[in-house]
Amino acid sequence: MKHYFILFTSILFFFACDKQREAPVDFERLLASLDETSIQISASNAQEIHQERNKIGIMKGMQCKAIDNKLQLEITDSIAEIKFNTASAGLPSSWRDYSYLKLKLENTSPENVKVTVVLWAPRGRLPDTLYLRSYQTVEKYIDLHDLPLIGSVQNKYQVDEVAFHFNTRNSANISIEAIALVEEDGKKDFVVVDRFGQRKSTDWPGKVKTDDELLKHRIAEKKSLTGIFNSNSYDSFYGLKTKNKYPTNGFFSMGYEVIDGINTWFFVTPEGNPFWSFGVTGIRPTKAYNAVTLVKGNEQLFEELPDRKGPYADAYIDSTLSFYKLNLLRKYGGLQAWREVSMKRLSSWGMNTIGNWAEDSLLMQSKMPFTYALETSVRRWKMDVYSPEWQTYVDSVFSRVTQLRENKYLLGYFVDNEGGWGNLKLPENLPQNAFLRQIWKEYLTDNYTSISEYNLRYSTQFSSWEDLVASNNSDNISQEEIIQLEKLYTERYFRIISETLKKYDPNHLYLGCRFTRKLKPNYILQIAGKYCDAISVNVYSYEPIKEEMDAWHQMTGKPILIGEHQAALNSPRQLPLRWQTFTEEERFDYFVNYVKVWASMPYSLGCHWYQYADQDITGRVSNGENQIIGFVDITDQPYTKMIEAVQFNSQNMYMWHGMDR
Repeated sequence: MKHYFILFTSILFFFACDKQREAPVDFERLLASLDETSIQISASNAQEIHQERNKIGIMKGMQCKAIDNKLQLEITDSIAEIKFNTASAGLPSSWRDYSYLKLKLENTSPENVKVTVVLWAPRGRLPDTLYLRSYQTVEKYIDLHDLPLIGSVQNKYQVDEVAFHFNTRNSANISIEAIALVEEDGKKDFVVVDRFGQRKSTDWPGKVKTDDELLKHRIAEKKSLTGIFNSNSYDSFYGLKTKNKYPTNGFFSMGYEVIDGINTWFFVTPEGNPFWSFGVTGIRPTKAYNAVTLVKGNEQLFEELPDRKGPYADAYIDSTLSFYKLNLLRKYGGLQAWREVSMKRLSSWGMNTIGNWAEDSLLMQSKMPFTYALETSVRRWKMDVYSPEWQTYVDSVFSRVTQLRENKYLLGYFVDNEGGWGNLKLPENLPQNAFLRQIWKEYLTDNYTSISEYNLRYSTQFSSWEDLVASNNSDNISQEEIIQLEKLYTERYFRIISETLKKYDPNHLYLGCRFTRKLKPNYILQIAGKYCDAISVNVYSYEPIKEEMDAWHQMTGKPILIGEHQAALNSPRQLPLRWQTFTEEERFDYFVNYVKVWASMPYSLGCHWYQYADQDITGRVSNGENQIIGFVDITDQPYTKMIEAVQFNSQNMYMWHGMDR
């Protein structure tokens, strides 16, 4: 109700303004831009055109013409759409100076029409709906104050596209008489984030209003946290006690049992019990670039920012701020109390693993299995894994894991994350002085008697081996040899990682490089399987698709740990994302179904939710991500339905995986 009151009063103020300016859409220009593309779009290519950002506009289910500076739409289908790029319509790239988008539409037909208007920004959508009864004219003002919650990192007020969706039973005629940005005299930037990092313009059950509420939540939750991993069913490493014991080296290892003729894989705890890893990533109060939002230059967006020299100064990292850490300091007075509560939460909820990117201080005192993240910065060395500098850098980074070598709660290491394994773009990505080019030349001279033999086989015209290996044009090089180049790169990468990791920590598992979901070339996966103890894949889909996961397992020959998955919440806490979001109930169903489907696959080792806490709604610094995806919100309050799903999954995952108690 509060949101609508703000909108209503804002519109009243708008009409009370004596002076206002408009930036209208030029319909002739808009129509011309639409004509530059294929406006006859079939069902098979519509989605492709939607995703291709270079397209200027699309139109479906209608005919369109500009007459007397109006856009006349003849809607021929019950579901129709017109979508255009803002630049093509002459609209500015930044809408900071504007308070409303003014629309004036006339229905010149006897049919009632539902019109949904969607403003598409880099990180999300601002939708609005109006209803045109037969022969009715409607003037609508869409409030733009919350646009900074979905804009880009560089331009918080950026809108890329405007879409109109029309729903009607029969054909209809609509006249769009005006689309214009409205600027008010004396307009001030609108505050969109309250002092707790929450969306200011809307309300929802449990929204925090005072510091006292944070403290009350802390006290109330403390009474509810009781562990479900009792010693009768689980060992001290959260492994499931079964009738069988499995070989162990005193640390977490891999094991399997033949069930119905199929190898069913799992981790084995130091006590010799099976362990299916059910975890969550990102248990941390802050992290540079990833768990902070940019405040410098965006101060106008925030109701209140903490004093940089005050008691909450630690919530800042340079020009950025973590609202989550700020709220933790308010709620707990310090981070150690938060760490203790977080560990109690996981055990009480039914999680058994601390996933990637957790705070080091939490991991070092953890009595729950955890993974550890390492980064080799391959791209820092421009793909040259044969570079002595890269190998020295890897050695330096990995030498730090000696402090974890005897830690029995460490499940294993992830090394790197979501690299470009599906499109290495070699040799384009190799600098001319890359050591890999010399290795490639040695391979070629070992396998061909001369450059002439190579030219003859592949109908090329290289003057020498130096000419070939210096080329950055893959079109002039045989696909067979590009594959060999990628094999050289992949073999070197995984071998150096594996050998260096085992050099400093021979006790723990190498859990892979966290591939993205799309299958990678077979030769890359075979090499990865050769060196990794397990394969990690981040699988963002409604559920893991069996045929895809079967292929991952078959190509690598290794069991699989899903390193990331999640479903974002559809909530007034944030404007909707560019992709699908879910209600509380839908997220419960998603989470239960995802774990059930995945656990039923015999080579599955577990899955980890991304992530523990919601992201800042003004977007993280690295890429602007601002999703409502946590087990807890930005004020550290747990989502009840998510916790219920965690508990249900925990109680059933071993049954789904075919393990007997």
